[in-house]
Amino acid sequence: MTKWGSVLLCIMACNSFAAEELSVKATANRDQIYIGESFILEITVSGSDRPAEIDFSSLKNANVRALGSRNISNYQITIINGKMTKEGFSGFISSYEVTPLASGRFQTGPINVKINEKLLTDTGPVVTVTDIEKQDRVILTVTASRETVLIDEPFSVTLNLKIKCMPGAAAVIEPLFPDNPPALTIPWLDQEMAGLTGPDLRQHLTGYLAPHWNQPGVTINKFTLASDPFDIGSMFLREPRKAKFSLPSKTVRINGQPYYEYSLQFDYVSKDEGNYVFGPVIFKGGVPERLDEHGRAVGANIFAVGPSCTVRVIPPPDEGRPASYSGAIGSNLTIKASLDATNCNLGDPLTLTLTVAGQVKLDKMLPPKLTLQTNLLERFTIYDNTVQSIKKNSYNQYLYTLRPTQAGSFEVPPIETAYYDVVNRRYKRIFTAPVPLQVRRGAEVTEAQIIGSTNQLSQKKEAMDERNDIPAPIRMDATGARPASLLGGARVAVLAGAGPILYFALVLFGFIGRSSRKIRKIRHVRSAKDRACQSLKTAARIDRKNLPEAVALICRAARKYIGERLHRETDALTPAEAVSFLTETGISNELATQFSALYEKYFNAGFAGGQLHGNLPDDCRALQGLIKRIEKELRRKHKPINTMND
Repeated sequence: MTKWGSVLLCIMACNSFAAEELSVKATANRDQIYIGESFILEITVSGSDRPAEIDFSSLKNANVRALGSRNISNYQITIINGKMTKEGFSGFISSYEVTPLASGRFQTGPINVKINEKLLTDTGPVVTVTDIEKQDRVILTVTASRETVLIDEPFSVTLNLKIKCMPGAAAVIEPLFPDNPPALTIPWLDQEMAGLTGPDLRQHLTGYLAPHWNQPGVTINKFTLASDPFDIGSMFLREPRKAKFSLPSKTVRINGQPYYEYSLQFDYVSKDEGNYVFGPVIFKGGVPERLDEHGRAVGANIFAVGPSCTVRVIPPPDEGRPASYSGAIGSNLTIKASLDATNCNLGDPLTLTLTVAGQVKLDKMLPPKLTLQTNLLERFTIYDNTVQSIKKNSYNQYLYTLRPTQAGSFEVPPIETAYYDVVNRRYKRIFTAPVPLQVRRGAEVTEAQIIGSTNQLSQKKEAMDERNDIPAPIRMDATGARPASLLGGARVAVLAGAGPILYFALVLFGFIGRSSRKIRKIRHVRSAKDRACQSLKTAARIDRKNLPEAVALICRAARKYIGERLHRETDALTPAEAVSFLTETGISNELATQFSALYEKYFNAGFAGGQLHGNLPDDCRALQGLIKRIEKELRRKHKPINTMND
């Protein structure tokens, strides 16, 4: 018995969720065993992944062996009403091998778990332990070549049957009755071992069929022989004849006594994590014990059980695991990086494709976390949460969105990923080849440049007006010059008299026209809020089936509001630029960050094919509220909008 079988579960943790309720549940992988067998007890703690102390002091008449633990936390980050939250599940599973030492009803609990200064208790499952009559004439064992294996790692399970020889000169006679073969029940041959690739049983067992019915052998499960048209005796049988198997044998000695030893091996390859039970194997039937006075073998019926063995398919070890490991297991991994364009403007989104292949298990592989690689972050903004996965039979592709943050000619640096090498049983790092990239610096048009350009146009117009004021050349007809009034005649005099009035009228109309344009511009800027809010209301009413359309409308509303209100070029506005533009204008960092967080959610969804978590109408209302708050701060901290120079 194990007193206080406490174990410190050291698990790499994400933050615990305060909203989750702590709970514990103990389960067993078998509810009935024979004495001498073991079962796997798994203790699942939900609501925390911190270290825990597990108390087994209530387990009587049993041996307990710790098999390790694994983190099962799974969570994602979502934004609702402008607030970033974590959603998901946290927890861990700790596994133990329990071997009861007495038959009867075995109660595994109560099991006490102390975690986060709280004591949790579970009653534990009940397992029935069946006793076996002790005897040494038939000995059955089931063994595996490995107790734990990794995915795609081969292992073998061997059934070993030893039958005690008859005494004296009869020891050379095989201890089996040819006309009454004993029966072996091998349970895993009748079960689908999902997660394992095993042998073709029909082909595998056919090689052990006894060539003649009078040859010693054993039957296995309910395997039968097909009817033989040339065997007249089989035609009168009511049921198909059971198949008899002649297993490979040799003689061994146990405690000085000779035994015939028979063996049968099965080879498997693991394909999925889990606990796989092989057994128990049951032997039923008569075996010869001695020869009578007539030289005939006599014996007794024996019931024997071969305890089961369990093979655990586990993930690679935590020790020595690189941060770039994402689940690939095998003997050789290759990785290649490519860009959808080798030339772009600063801030343009690019698609980076990683292609992984080789002699590895890829179906459990997750996209590599590029945000953990500092060499990439020096020149790029990476959107890990928008990665798209394409899984094929022989390779996986992962498509990332990234944006260059510097201009110039440089390379996408080598990208690191790691896999677990099952041959050398260690982690290996591999790298992509660098990818060349030319990033052009785009022209950024500021408000001052816009105003300056407008003034230059006005100056050019005034210069042209000055050139138009130069008097026209004097024209003379053939008769020469004629006397004329300096006022140019009556019509000229009338026009001359009306000149000042006409001039002032033209000036007045021009001023009114310019003022009207300026007023319209002021009104257009001030109504940016209303147009953005109206677009968001429209997006909130779009059906969930047309999510990409709603995502595009929300992003366009946010970009146009910032662009029109702050006089910025925002056609390719990033979330980081939104924060920068707003804070530079005097908006508080808190308000700018909230706006950017909501915008980033839909900005990223645009690159992920419209995939979105959360409530779209709530987000639209939250974004409207943020825009109204930004508008209030702008009007409070700045003078009335002035577009006199526009």
